[in-house]
Amino acid sequence: MTSFSKMTPECLVQIKGALRPFPGWRHWHLDRVVSTQDSLREALRQGEREHLALSAGVQTHGRGRHGRTWDQEPEKDLALSILLKPKGRYPPLLLPFLLPTALFTALRTLGVPQGLLRIKWPNDLFLREKKIAGVLIEGEGSGAFLCGVGCNVERTKFPTELEGIASSLRLEGIDRIQYPELLLVFLMKIAGMVQEAEKGQWTKILRTYQEGFAWIGEEVVLATKGGGIQGRLIRLGPKGLQLSNGLRLDVGEVFGIRKVKGS
Repeated sequence: MTSFSKMTPECLVQIKGALRPFPGWRHWHLDRVVSTQDSLREALRQGEREHLALSAGVQTHGRGRHGRTWDQEPEKDLALSILLKPKGRYPPLLLPFLLPTALFTALRTLGVPQGLLRIKWPNDLFLREKKIAGVLIEGEGSGAFLCGVGCNVERTKFPTELEGIASSLRLEGIDRIQYPELLLVFLMKIAGMVQEAEKGQWTKILRTYQEGFAWIGEEVVLATKGGGIQGRLIRLGPKGLQLSNGLRLDVGEVFGIRKVKGS
């Protein structure tokens, strides 16, 4: 696999070849968009099928969860959206686990140490306890979901309000990865995992998510609408979260999870 510092026709050919083993998967790359989510939504309205991944070199108004802005440095960070339709083959609630797991696995494949990288509930990635990546999933009706993925790769500057909170691979000392290479590896991982999920084989995906999450068996506090709930976390997945005391909560009921200090 050749490394590219920016998206080139040669890189696009490599990505197309990497997706060939996965029937129906396509990749579009646009130089500049307002939002990859909005561009993919328009493609859906024009009749595009599932398994379309749309990336951009420049995204001027990216979005994160809860209406937050997702800031991107042009041609330095990963910005893409993927059109998926579970259609009864796997539960839609698998998506918040599947997307970060694919990115976690891609970064591990590219040499990011697992001890420094973790998944933060529900679908953010943290490196040295600073946020480097996030996922936004938007339902569009008719069983379609727009799955946005952003990862800070080579950027070195952040808005003042994000300093010390957000970071990038480059700022954390991992300067050998460039965003076209990460895009290629991520697309291979996500296509393979979706293929497994469509066959009903998603146990391995959840196991890898739990490895990245790293707090299974630990004493945690679950943030819910009614307040914090403390207990030892023994299971999580599309069917919800379970504590050792038998309490079960749906995925949508838990807004955050923090580890109890000293546990």
